Amino acid sequence: MGTPRKRRPAGLLDKPALRLLVALVATENPRRAHHARTEVERYGKATEEELATIPRGLMSYEVKQVTHSTKAPGALVDQGLAEYTNLAQFDAYGHYGDNWPLLHVTQAGRDHLAQYRAAYAEFHPDVVLPTVSAAAVPADS
Repeated sequence: MGTPRKRRPAGLLDKPALRLLVALVATENPRRAHHARTEVERYGKATEEELATIPRGLMSYEVKQVTHSTKAPGALVDQGLAEYTNLAQFDAYGHYGDNWPLLHVTQAGRDHLAQYRAAYAEFHPDVVLPTVSAAAVPADS
């Protein structure tokens, strides 16, 4: 008989939610394009000051590209690890109606990834975790 499987510690996200959290943290890398800002500049209208307040995150179609799970975004939001910002206020042309969602990581999400980093590396070795320095760059401060 083989070695018994280790139990996954309580508090760990499932793989789809973890992939999404990792992707959200990766958007905070300062070397990466600030895609949400670019989208607002292209399809909306905002002052430079307003553009500076837009957090780095993923638009709805990008969330779907990262995870095919419909539950992963809700799981992160329910646990306070991510939140939505509605960019509709910048929609100058009515393309998006009253909902132009941007999902972005919270400080709790960054802290969660840091706290459970070793467990995630063990239980989900195929998920590439961001470097510690990239996870430590707060976007909402």
